[in-house]
Amino acid sequence: MEDNNNICEILKNYVQEDKIYKPYNIIDNNKTCVSNENKSNNNIPYDNIQSYNMSYDNISTYDFTYDNISDISDEEINKKYPKKNKSFVKTSIVSAPTCVYNEMKNKYIECSLGFDTTIFSYCQYISYLITHIQTYLQGYHFIKVMGNSSSHIALECFLQTKVNIILVTEEIKKNNLTLDQIIQFIVDVIQNRYKKYHKNYGIVIIPDGILKKITQFKKLVTSIIHIKTKFIENKINILTDLQNILSKHLIKEQQEFFKTLPDFFQIQLLEEICSQQFHYARLSTELLLTHLVKKKLEERQINDLEFHTHSYGKEVTCSLPTNFDCAYSYILGFSCVEMLQHKYNGYMCVIKKLKNLLLNVNDIEILGIPLCHIMKIKKKNKNVAQINIVEQFFIKRTKVNLKDDAYFIKYKKYRYMYLYEDHYRVLTGIQYEHNFCIDYDDKSLKFRNKLNSTLSSNDYITIKPNNIFSKINFTISGLTKEYFNKKEHNEEKSSMTQNNILQNGVILQNNNTYKFNYCKHSSMLSEIEKMLTASAIKFNTILIRHNTRITYINNNFFNKLYTISFIHIPKIKDFYILQDNQFHLKQNYRNVTCPKNVGVVLLSHCTPGTNNILVGLHQRLSINNFKLIGFIKGLKGLLNNDICLINDNNLKTSINIGGFPLLGVHIQYEKKTNDDQILHIHDLIKENNISKIIKSCKNNNITNLVFIGDEKVITLMNILNDIFINKDVNIKIVSIPISLYNSFDKNLIECSIGYHSMVRHISDIISNVQSNCLNINTYYYFIKIHTNISSSLILSVQLQTHCNICYIGESLNNQLTSLHTVIENISLIIIERINRMKYYGVILFSSNLIYYINDFHELCKDVDENIKNVQEIDEIVKNDILPERFQKILKKESVDLLNLLTESMKDKLLRKEKRENEDIDSNFEVMLINEIKKYIQNLMEKSKQNKELYCYKKHMNTISSPINVKNIKVYSDIDYILHFQTLIKVIDREINCFFPTHFDNSLAFSHGLLAGIAVENDLLNYVTSIKHLNLNKQNWSRPVQYSVNPDNLGYSSYIF
Repeated sequence: MEDNNNICEILKNYVQEDKIYKPYNIIDNNKTCVSNENKSNNNIPYDNIQSYNMSYDNISTYDFTYDNISDISDEEINKKYPKKNKSFVKTSIVSAPTCVYNEMKNKYIECSLGFDTTIFSYCQYISYLITHIQTYLQGYHFIKVMGNSSSHIALECFLQTKVNIILVTEEIKKNNLTLDQIIQFIVDVIQNRYKKYHKNYGIVIIPDGILKKITQFKKLVTSIIHIKTKFIENKINILTDLQNILSKHLIKEQQEFFKTLPDFFQIQLLEEICSQQFHYARLSTELLLTHLVKKKLEERQINDLEFHTHSYGKEVTCSLPTNFDCAYSYILGFSCVEMLQHKYNGYMCVIKKLKNLLLNVNDIEILGIPLCHIMKIKKKNKNVAQINIVEQFFIKRTKVNLKDDAYFIKYKKYRYMYLYEDHYRVLTGIQYEHNFCIDYDDKSLKFRNKLNSTLSSNDYITIKPNNIFSKINFTISGLTKEYFNKKEHNEEKSSMTQNNILQNGVILQNNNTYKFNYCKHSSMLSEIEKMLTASAIKFNTILIRHNTRITYINNNFFNKLYTISFIHIPKIKDFYILQDNQFHLKQNYRNVTCPKNVGVVLLSHCTPGTNNILVGLHQRLSINNFKLIGFIKGLKGLLNNDICLINDNNLKTSINIGGFPLLGVHIQYEKKTNDDQILHIHDLIKENNISKIIKSCKNNNITNLVFIGDEKVITLMNILNDIFINKDVNIKIVSIPISLYNSFDKNLIECSIGYHSMVRHISDIISNVQSNCLNINTYYYFIKIHTNISSSLILSVQLQTHCNICYIGESLNNQLTSLHTVIENISLIIIERINRMKYYGVILFSSNLIYYINDFHELCKDVDENIKNVQEIDEIVKNDILPERFQKILKKESVDLLNLLTESMKDKLLRKEKRENEDIDSNFEVMLINEIKKYIQNLMEKSKQNKELYCYKKHMNTISSPINVKNIKVYSDIDYILHFQTLIKVIDREINCFFPTHFDNSLAFSHGLLAGIAVENDLLNYVTSIKHLNLNKQNWSRPVQYSVNPDNLGYSSYIF
């Protein structure tokens, strides 16, 4: 590739390397080149387009505008590129429709390139939340999506996922709704769901341009911009000056409306107005609506709802393109070249009948449309003396047609039903075909055909994978009756009224009560879920055979551990592995006597694949006619005897899919008593709660319990087993290890269930962010991943994604790293990247990082020793500046640090109960970014004394490694703060309920089968473990045993 004044010849080998899989990195996406917002244009072939010495035979454009900007002088240009005799060459310019917002839609353009990819990327993120809601049944999620000035993306996402509420900007503008009316509508829906339908959850989709369509808000912004332009001349302290004069110049109505906005949003609004260019999309609309809705609900005495906000920006446009966009862009590219070869000029390449693109490409129509047919001319404004010729012509943005669009009319017909009924549709996202195990070989178990005689093999025949992987958005395909499941819904409803009564989480079947957490009927499953539930699972078939036996093996591993046995549980030194009774010996090796009831309960967060634990456990126990009884909602069900009988019928919609909808998850349980006591897992060892557990087991004749959970749950199992032996209670507990963070001892549990899926999902999200970074070349992303005390998750993600900066907590702890060192290291790296003209980057860190920085450790220690009163802690947390009386008690270092911390950080660190709760976040990244800016600003002030000017070539020739404070170059003519634009991305916890990988599906199923064998043999105090996971699933081996050190109840040592 030869550079020539920001111009290069695009060769075939470069296109082949970038095709489909890499971001649009041949041509940068900035002001110096053709701008582009989606990656699918990689497929456009440039082989026949040549560019030499600024003379073009043909130009093909793929977006709106471009500029050529050179940072070298005219004199240098003339020397490097001497003038030649002018030769006029006819230049042909053609274009292709690319717009992720689909605002170019008209009678010629059915759908813009990139819209399909954007839609299904958004739907994947929304599906994370749907599966989480179906498991936890808690929380309202407010999701801000891109929209520009229309609601095409929001409306399509709503129809794809069938969430509860969508705000359509075109409707808001047409009806001239105020902000208060919008809030009133959302609050009324939430209140009705809460009181009438007993639903504490829901999803709201918000287009990012919604505030622009609210007349009162738009007038307020216009007035503030006018005040800033007219009355403020000082460009240094614009924000401060604007805040001081705002109340004097706003009219009364606007002033009152401005005061109704929360303080954080007022500041953000003024900061955005004071920036170089105001954008509504950059405002935190989702935070504003959430704050106002929560405030209104509190006025109506509804205080026990959770609210979460999510803002998905342009990173969704940088994911892998859909199959549709791949084919679309490829054909557009060849068509553009064809038009250029025939010297057509001023045309746009258009493809019609796009719904045939993937399934029958011969039926599409490729057209060349003159641009003049779709362009408009701006009307002259009397106040404007002259309009630039470039600004006279434009392509009108197409909004959602509220009157004639059949697409919107059908949405209006059904949207009321979605407000209160749950018809959620879970999608996988993009290019999911490689995640499926389609081949059903002899070594795989095919549940429905081999184990479940109640289900017919015809279920497989009706599935057409091609229809799933070749899906396209409804804007092109249209909505059908099948989409709304009207026929299926009516049939299911009529059959249910005859035999069953469904109400409030209870089905009455033939006068028998059957409870559940969230029931997913087969008609509610999306196409991808139906295919997953019909897929086979590969595993070691020894686990399912009747003649499987457990065998003791000699080991010396126990001698290496310094464990203390419990009082009543003897030291467990035995290792067991499973073997097949190959010689068909007469004696029975399995300790199975008579049928019994087995209880199962999930006591920690759900992980991808947890459903298959139930499937495997049920399949193994059903061989001996054991009944499997699940306790609904974890703690709550175990204490209140809320049970669900697990059978083939209610498991058929759970195989291989994400979440844990059948039984649900409750990490904590709030007892409705006078003191509203909140119970956690460690409260189960209290005497009154132990009695309730024993009572629940006796009521259901349960003699064996299976706990599913993390390290804390395994510790709880040991304590309860010890207590039950002491009380002579016939209840034996075994455990299945799951963890989002893989924080078990690797020698004993190689990989916990769900960890593989978590690493993959997080890596996919970060990869999209990295692609966006490269395309925009503007932002530094600070990405935070939620973890516990272990950094295994973030380390695995870093090895997959190769972020620019990644901090591992344990490494900082070993080196006793201070906060200043962390800030200094990040600041120096950012300065050096800016010196190399890289104005972007990705900084990856975990939520546990705050505990490994030595300053915070010393702060917590100082506060714990000197401040005992809860009221004093409250006072320290709420005050921005530490009161003087505490400054005398605490160390100087602690005082200085407390004055830096935000309220959320102080609340997390200083309160012991929150410090140990990994589910509570501290927003550490906000303080970190502010301190980095201060450090860089300080270095910039010092650099003004040196007055060293920047030269790229000179700097690159003098680079030293490693970079430190002594050798870092800070140039006086570079504004580093201006180039240090930051965005914070917190990886949502909700991904823990998304679709599991093949590996986790097989691993979870195997653990379930293994736990069933442990129950058959009446093993006590054992944990399942699968070894040799790097081998083929048929060769996985299974030792099972567990012991614990009671001196450390939070983190256990294991013997298998």
